[in-house]
Amino acid sequence: NQKGSETMSITRGTNIPAALLLAACCHLTPALADSLPCDDSIKTASRPDTDTKVVAVRLVKKGEELKAPDASQPVTAAADLCLVKLLVGPGATAEKDKTARSWSEGIGIEVWLPTHANWNERIRNYGGGGWVGGGHRYADKIGSKVPAIVNANIGYASGTTDAGQPWYQDGSFAFLSDGKVNVESLRDFSVRAMVEQAVKTKALVNLYYGKSAKYTYYDGHSQGGRQGMKIAQEYPELYDGYMIAQPALSIAKFGTVKSLGTATFAALSPEDKVAQLLIPTLGAYDYRREAVDAFLAERALGGIFIGIADG
Repeated sequence: NQKGSETMSITRGTNIPAALLLAACCHLTPALADSLPCDDSIKTASRPDTDTKVVAVRLVKKGEELKAPDASQPVTAAADLCLVKLLVGPGATAEKDKTARSWSEGIGIEVWLPTHANWNERIRNYGGGGWVGGGHRYADKIGSKVPAIVNANIGYASGTTDAGQPWYQDGSFAFLSDGKVNVESLRDFSVRAMVEQAVKTKALVNLYYGKSAKYTYYDGHSQGGRQGMKIAQEYPELYDGYMIAQPALSIAKFGTVKSLGTATFAALSPEDKVAQLLIPTLGAYDYRREAVDAFLAERALGGIFIGIADG
């Protein structure tokens, strides 16, 4: 169908096989094998496409402390969980410098799976925030924020993604080392990572539990809200429901402002940066012009300016 062909296109043709897409979108479950334990048998059995590999399978025991990137204190697992970490290629093939922050092997995904007895037969995926990133692709790190772990603690299977780049809350991936725009990673960041998040989480749920989820939900705010709105508009068949708060729909504008210190603008004076970006971007309202004036005043006084941009 038309929507299916669009999904195949956005994932570069090979990442969502037709049968998997049909099962993921339409609640049609193929003949599934028996459920699997939380061990390396998942690595052997999980082969959704040639671009996807299982990085790690980890059994998290009840009471274990987990260090989430958005928490100052460890989060305690309220029940046994199975954490599966994926890497979905091909990544930023235009970047040749492996030391550059714009170099990426693909999209990192973590899927948190309650035990078979504790699973409520639902998926509740969680969106990212800001510039996302995180330790999703690394076996020894936790990339997911606290809400995803909480979702799994109360019985949901919950998947998260680094949106295609591993540097937590760092937007420097947007430019290649030669100064050009990193089109591949920005495409992953804007939509492809969320498609893969939905499809790969469903595939793992089918594999691990031996049956598909009864319902699949999306949960996100800020950048995660923007992600959810994008999927709801263009790929509504991927989820049965959305819980979206404070979607950062204008992130293309205020995200640029936040990136003033990156390579493209590093050579400009603060005043030139304001003239070229802040006023055209935020100047629609008088109070925002006042914020620009405040920025300049603080600069002149050697102080620190803190600005808040709404979505």
